[in-house]
Amino acid sequence: MITPFHNKEGKIKFPYRALQSIVFIFPVPPPKTLGREGIISLPEEFRDNYQDKTGIVLSVGPGYYDKKNIWNTTCLTPGTKVYFDNTVPWHLFTRALDGIEYKIHICVEADILGIIEDE
Repeated sequence: MITPFHNKEGKIKFPYRALQSIVFIFPVPPPKTLGREGIISLPEEFRDNYQDKTGIVLSVGPGYYDKKNIWNTTCLTPGTKVYFDNTVPWHLFTRALDGIEYKIHICVEADILGIIEDE
């Protein structure tokens, strides 16, 4: 999936760089309609309730260390499609390449529930 943060060459241009095990995620936009034939229209204020908790990683930190181990963030790279815990309350709004502000979720690597390999 291409996000509004992808440039013409397909590379992600995101103004923030994650540190430690922090991950910035662009959520897949929720649907505008529901139902098999799309006959139920969702008002804009309720669309976030129908977001399917999937997104594209925009930036991921290198990991962190504690007194015993070094914990590297190795399986996540920018552009990876993930299933994440949407209950984490951290987010920011930032302007993309198309000039529109988007809500970006911020979580730690432990809040990533899975990587979506193929669809």
